[in-house]
Amino acid sequence: MSDKIPRYKVKSLLRSREFEITSLQDFYFAKKAKEKLFKPHRVSFYTLIWFKGENNFFYVNGEKLRMDKDNLLILNKDVVHRFYKETTEGEIILFSNGFFTNTQEKTDFINSYPLFKNAYSVIKPHSENFLSLLEIYFSFMTEKIDNNKNRELSVLRNLLHNLLMLTEREFKCQRKIFGKSLFSGYIVQFKSLLNEHYKTQKQVHFYANAMKITERKLSTIVSKTLGISPKEYINEKVFREAKRLLKYSTLDEKEIANIIGFDLTYFVKFFKKHNGTTPSYFRNHL
Repeated sequence: MSDKIPRYKVKSLLRSREFEITSLQDFYFAKKAKEKLFKPHRVSFYTLIWFKGENNFFYVNGEKLRMDKDNLLILNKDVVHRFYKETTEGEIILFSNGFFTNTQEKTDFINSYPLFKNAYSVIKPHSENFLSLLEIYFSFMTEKIDNNKNRELSVLRNLLHNLLMLTEREFKCQRKIFGKSLFSGYIVQFKSLLNEHYKTQKQVHFYANAMKITERKLSTIVSKTLGISPKEYINEKVFREAKRLLKYSTLDEKEIANIIGFDLTYFVKFFKKHNGTTPSYFRNHL
């Protein structure tokens, strides 16, 4: 990643106790956070955002995520991201490793917490009960945050611990429901193979062979599940990586082309086809 992307430490955005819970609107206008949030940056703490309005967006590693109403975003530390100015309805929790891990039990918990294994996870609530519990936990923690007494900080940690366990259960339930889909296993396998091989393998037949199915079957599965063809999905993956490297690295265009498996001439042609601009124009003007 580019050295130009700043990494903010706990005290640059959080209170001294290394925990914060507030509305998105108040967070945007906080003195410490202002002017930092809407540009690509990294932070040394964990982030949970509960989106409560419509038409929400968020950027992670150069990818624009659409977040539906009541979606919960779990963001790992040290991930490049930026906030979207128009998204103002919601609540946010930020906490450091030091705040949470006051015991060995909590240290073991955070180190094994599955939703912090990836850059981010999105929870799409499927039950009113989960939303009601979210409201309760956020309200309780908001009440406790202005009290610096050690007893109250301990209560905050326990509430946060319970909230993280709740979100993990909801996420597993969400995956279980998704797993009932006829094609979900194939989609997971296809995406996993693509993440591993997209830089060198861009042909549909490679993935179909690896999955031991025909190209026609893979095309049917991907088209019906994701709404686009396997080839289009592969190209989108390559294009997203190209944009990420152009925006967040100091590599020149030839080096980026080599990384994603193209020569420079074809890279420029490929990028222009998918973005309508050359890579250099995108890097310098968009």
